[in-house]
Amino acid sequence: MCMKANIIITGGAGFIDSNLVRHVFENTNYHIIVADKLTYAGNVESIADLLESRRVELEQCDIADRRAMADVF
Repeated sequence: MCMKANIIITGGAGFIDSNLVRHVFENTNYHIIVADKLTYAGNVESIADLLESRRVELEQCDIADRRAMADVF
């Protein structure tokens, strides 16, 4: 059985964590799920180029919302 490695990065569209998303993208083969509410601090443009890859997906959600996070998992 072959499993696909996934990593979820919360707040991945923000300034600091968008750099973490880039680091993980460039140094691993993980499938990256960015979970971000996209409020004042989140800017999808900071990871827009990475979203063109099949390895990165954005889930706009609030990590405090159990149902939304259940959908992510």
